[in-house]
Amino acid sequence: MAPPRSSRSLMVLALAGLAVLAATLWGWRLFYFLTDDAHIEFRYVSNLLHGWGLTWNPPPFRPVEGYTSLSWVLLLAAVWKVLGVAPPESAGVLSLLFGLGSLALVVV
Repeated sequence: MAPPRSSRSLMVLALAGLAVLAATLWGWRLFYFLTDDAHIEFRYVSNLLHGWGLTWNPPPFRPVEGYTSLSWVLLLAAVWKVLGVAPPESAGVLSLLFGLGSLALVVV
């Protein structure tokens, strides 16, 4: 069993956590961009929500799988359908949240 932490060590951990969070948000704002490959997923999401399924071009063309991650496409589609936030706006925020979640898992 680990000994209880002093209030001073908790304060240091809290300040370090806030510093990491501030640096992460600053870096995210400074280096934020969408690559051209992201727009491939966005097109698949758009076609899915318009009722054409996961296809690059709507019918009469045959479906072609060209996205990298099915789960990412489905997550973006769910966010757009439920919250009304289009993929170009939601993808960056979701990426930031997943990055912070990964960082939290590593720290814990």
